[in-house]
Amino acid sequence: MSDCAADVLSVAAGEVGYCAYVNDADTTGTKYGRFYADLTGEPYFGGDDVAWCAMFVSWVFAQAGATCPGIPKAYVPWVESDAEAAGAVRGDRTDARPGDVVLFDWGGDGSPDHVGIVEGNAGGFLRTIEGNVSRCVARRNRDWGVVRCVIAPTWDGGTPSPSQSDKIAAASLVIDGDCGPLTCREWQSQLSCTVDGAITGQWDGNQRYTRAVICITDWGNVGQSDTVMAIQRRLGIGDDGFWGHDTSAAIQGYLNDLGYGLVVDSDFGPKSASALQQSLNAGQWR
Repeated sequence: MSDCAADVLSVAAGEVGYCAYVNDADTTGTKYGRFYADLTGEPYFGGDDVAWCAMFVSWVFAQAGATCPGIPKAYVPWVESDAEAAGAVRGDRTDARPGDVVLFDWGGDGSPDHVGIVEGNAGGFLRTIEGNVSRCVARRNRDWGVVRCVIAPTWDGGTPSPSQSDKIAAASLVIDGDCGPLTCREWQSQLSCTVDGAITGQWDGNQRYTRAVICITDWGNVGQSDTVMAIQRRLGIGDDGFWGHDTSAAIQGYLNDLGYGLVVDSDFGPKSASALQQSLNAGQWR
């Protein structure tokens, strides 16, 4: 594999949806931690309850055959110090480019707490792929206020990262009116919530309002859905976590505002799902 941004992003995107408590439920630690333990000869990193965001980034770059100052590492401050020593920290963090490594400082104390990979620079925020987000690999939209610094990898063959003016890559969903796991995952990704391709905890009395998502909805365990709450917050209609009459109407109304010409009847069926898929392909839920 060549040492370029596209390869890094391809590998990282392929890991979205990995969850340690699901994919490694019967194994100690995570695959990223075990990789780093094998790399360093330190079994500790392959154990349970070890922060693995930096080891995820290290694994991605290794799989892509790519190099970045400060990588591989398991401890985020070491990533920053090594990158600074190599002169690889971008002088202007808002010049972040796809494939760059981004460090976050949650508390504003001047010390990095978390690390991810830049997937796109939208100008007002970064879209990232990160490991150890609630023990999962997920896409996130991050405000500049939490960005500590951005590190430029070393691409071979003179291949640069795309410039920040390049648009975030659009989704490529088939417009078939069937809101299946792929559509749901892209929706969840753009909403920056847990990416698992399913809608959990719903009341079966609402099925008449959710025809196009029945196949990906868990009706047997009633409770608030993180995905539905994210949709509701995005639409400004509260966040009770239950998809019913009002939520379907609000989704249709939002899609209409975007020009998709739906009848707002609270029946989220194939026509509504097709409009949703088109809007996701256009990145209109970010």
